[in-house]
Amino acid sequence: YKKCRKSSVDASVCTYTYYCAQNEKKVQRPHLNDDPSKQRARLKMDRCPCGGSLQITMKDDDLSRLLRLKLAHHQPHIPYVDIAIPKPVKDLVQQSK
Repeated sequence: YKKCRKSSVDASVCTYTYYCAQNEKKVQRPHLNDDPSKQRARLKMDRCPCGGSLQITMKDDDLSRLLRLKLAHHQPHIPYVDIAIPKPVKDLVQQSK
């Protein structure tokens, strides 16, 4: 989850918020390595102003009780595609070092 907000009425009630991976308002600046030889080009994910989020509100000390879900997604966009480097490619790079 991206953040957890405690209730002002009951400290055991917490709202966990998750955001759409393609939400342009939640994009973070890249963290470049200080060593230029370790910096590399990366694929970037397409972003859009979808406003997508999922909120789960529940009582932390009683998980058997009901919870509240709130799902928001204001604009459709292309489906999420995992842009991570596949393990076989990572293994090949490691072997060629």
